[in-house]
Amino acid sequence: MKKKIRKMLPIFLTVLLFVLVFFALRNFEITEVGCRSQYGKCNFEVKSKLENIKGCNYFSCKRNINEALSGSIIVDKYNYQFKLPSKIEVNIVEKKHKYSIKNVSQNRAAQIDSEGLVLDIREESNLPGIVIQDDLPDPGEKVTTEEYFSLELVYGTTKIQSVTKAFFESDGVYVELEDGTRVIFPRQGDRDLILGTLTLILNELKKEDVNSRISERQVKEIDLRYNNPILR
Repeated sequence: MKKKIRKMLPIFLTVLLFVLVFFALRNFEITEVGCRSQYGKCNFEVKSKLENIKGCNYFSCKRNINEALSGSIIVDKYNYQFKLPSKIEVNIVEKKHKYSIKNVSQNRAAQIDSEGLVLDIREESNLPGIVIQDDLPDPGEKVTTEEYFSLELVYGTTKIQSVTKAFFESDGVYVELEDGTRVIFPRQGDRDLILGTLTLILNELKKEDVNSRISERQVKEIDLRYNNPILR
């Protein structure tokens, strides 16, 4: 009998501790909800939502935090932990800005993640991207398939050579390189094939070999909208 009691005692104490913690948290008032992201400080919008959550017990505050963050387009994932004396610390992984779209007539830029989702609108952005004629998409919307394809092409081009401008037009994507060369991309196609072709052409242009069929000084425009690239 004593052996059985000794075996059951740790289980009983564990259950008792769990019950005590549960009731303590249910009746414990949270006075502060903190927030940190992978960048240090949280996004202003997210921080503002969380700052309003206080004066509730642990479980109610957790529910309020979930409601506040589940509808945020900025938040990729999150977790939280209780900190004495009365604080919940929320650790957030924010979605990363990768591309930008600017409007030709407005001093605003939409910043976009790797999936094509618009995260926010700012007055300026240094991210690689395109300039469009139409209105900018709103935060929470996704860019069109052709816009996304163009963004990927421009981003890929920046890995080959610096880009100064990129315009999304009805007949193609016009990209100005740092050396003055203009590249015209199609608005759809095989991204890897197109960028691979551009790399080969630019490498060939840089050659000083007299036997090279094309010269960097002669070519000012590379048109990749066709099966056979056109150099002008």
